[in-house]
Amino acid sequence: MADPNFHSVFTLDAETGRLFWHSPPKNHAEKKGAEAGAVTPATGRNKPYWQVRAFGRTFKRSRVIFHMTHGYWPEPAVDHINGNSLDDRPINLRAASLSQNRANSKARPRSRHALPEGVSLTRQGKFMARLCSKSLGVFSTPADASIAYQKAKTEVYGDFA
Repeated sequence: MADPNFHSVFTLDAETGRLFWHSPPKNHAEKKGAEAGAVTPATGRNKPYWQVRAFGRTFKRSRVIFHMTHGYWPEPAVDHINGNSLDDRPINLRAASLSQNRANSKARPRSRHALPEGVSLTRQGKFMARLCSKSLGVFSTPADASIAYQKAKTEVYGDFA
């Protein structure tokens, strides 16, 4: 499929990150001017996202808005800078690799120990910092291990950390 012209179908409100029907489907002429799309529910590990349907396909609204704003598809991912998957303002969207997109996700709650992200307790009662599969060292306190983790995360992922 050639690059679809979303500007012919939707009107973008760049301040709010919302799309409105400019040319709705023929059988839904009453939708002209109405907001396009719907929110998918959050399931398991998946966040909720806005989706829109156009040209016989379903798209994440964030990808459509990025495409309308920048003129190309963000491959392989679009990242929400503030971490809010429902905030599709163009200023909040950036192209990202999958690892950059994961780096910008919020840490999952940990119930086993009240330890910072990237820190685990060793059998010797010390605290190990680990980024991906790379050990960053063993430390006497969780705070020291967390500092090492945050420093390495910033070095590896830059602005996405």
